[in-house]
Amino acid sequence: MAYSSGAMLFGFTAFVNPIATTFGWSIAQISLGMSLRGLESGALNPFLGVVIDRWPARRLALAGVLAYGLGLLLLSRVNNLAMFYAAFLVIGLGSSLAIQMLPMTMVARWFRKNIGKASGILAVGTGIGGVFIPLLVKLIDTYGWQNALIVLAIGLWVVGIPLSLVFRNRPEEHGLLPDGSPPDIANGSDNPEARDFNIGVRQAIKMRAFWFIGITLMLQIATINAVVIHLMPYLASIGLERSSASQVSMVVALASMGARIPFGLLSDIFQKRYVMALTCGLLSAGAFLFWLIDGSSFVLIILFAITFGLGMGGFQPVRTPTIAEYFGIRNFGAILGLLSVFVTIGMIVAPPAAGWVFDTLGYYDPAWLILSVTALAGAILILILPPPPGSSVK
Repeated sequence: MAYSSGAMLFGFTAFVNPIATTFGWSIAQISLGMSLRGLESGALNPFLGVVIDRWPARRLALAGVLAYGLGLLLLSRVNNLAMFYAAFLVIGLGSSLAIQMLPMTMVARWFRKNIGKASGILAVGTGIGGVFIPLLVKLIDTYGWQNALIVLAIGLWVVGIPLSLVFRNRPEEHGLLPDGSPPDIANGSDNPEARDFNIGVRQAIKMRAFWFIGITLMLQIATINAVVIHLMPYLASIGLERSSASQVSMVVALASMGARIPFGLLSDIFQKRYVMALTCGLLSAGAFLFWLIDGSSFVLIILFAITFGLGMGGFQPVRTPTIAEYFGIRNFGAILGLLSVFVTIGMIVAPPAAGWVFDTLGYYDPAWLILSVTALAGAILILILPPPPGSSVK
């Protein structure tokens, strides 16, 4: 997850201007590539969720890593928009499986009481990747963006193939219980499995919680992806040097990384919907600060980076515990896959829309203001959601 975020999540913003310079494509056209990656993920994730619930995790992780690396290689060889978008479809398949769906499902299977802390630790990986943005910028500026992608593809295989072999399906298959509970209390009241409930997929779709959580996730990811993808192009458009813009991106990543475990811990203590609402509020405030930046206020830029980074960092570790709390574990993969459709909508719409605003008006400002409002709407929506079934958390 760290490698992927450094290469594509945080890292793709470093590729936008070099690709535009090479081919003369608009910012909106380039942003659409990331959106197509999200579109494919949204179409496949419901299917992938069912597959993850039934097939061995190790094989799926290996397949995802191989596909992801192949997509990066294809991206390095593109010479037209059709090839560019096709490469992102391959990247989307691999990353959705190996980096998004599978790790989240594994955490939900292996943890109950400590699912927030475990999700926070897992999410630190994504934050770590952003620290390497200045190094990626140096790699691109020195050797070109095509060669940088080849290096990233080979590195992904070197790192990812061995790591895919450590995946294990479920604790029960190894004589274990979630959270490290000893097997001799399997039928006791302290057993997480004994307390667990399981919502069917059809039943979940009929629940108000499914739609409220889905829409909130959509609004969160729309804000995150639009800002992260356009961060360096926007800062460049208001006069910051490319190296300085990469350092701002690194500060966002560092703040994000620092928030992940604390937000995971908060979700183990307080109602998870409150913690999710807090992340939405921070994203809203961060997008608003982004709108206020005029290129000359260093303090305002750093305040944006920290605020937005905290909201972004809190998003990921709270998502898995919230879904597990409302719908149980048995069909977690399938329900997560369906909720990913909402995430996909946010990923598809927001980045190209922000690019279109810039291509049309010559500045980004309206996009950031709109995203600030939509993130705030997500906070309100999740706050009015009733507590989960059987919740005893204050």
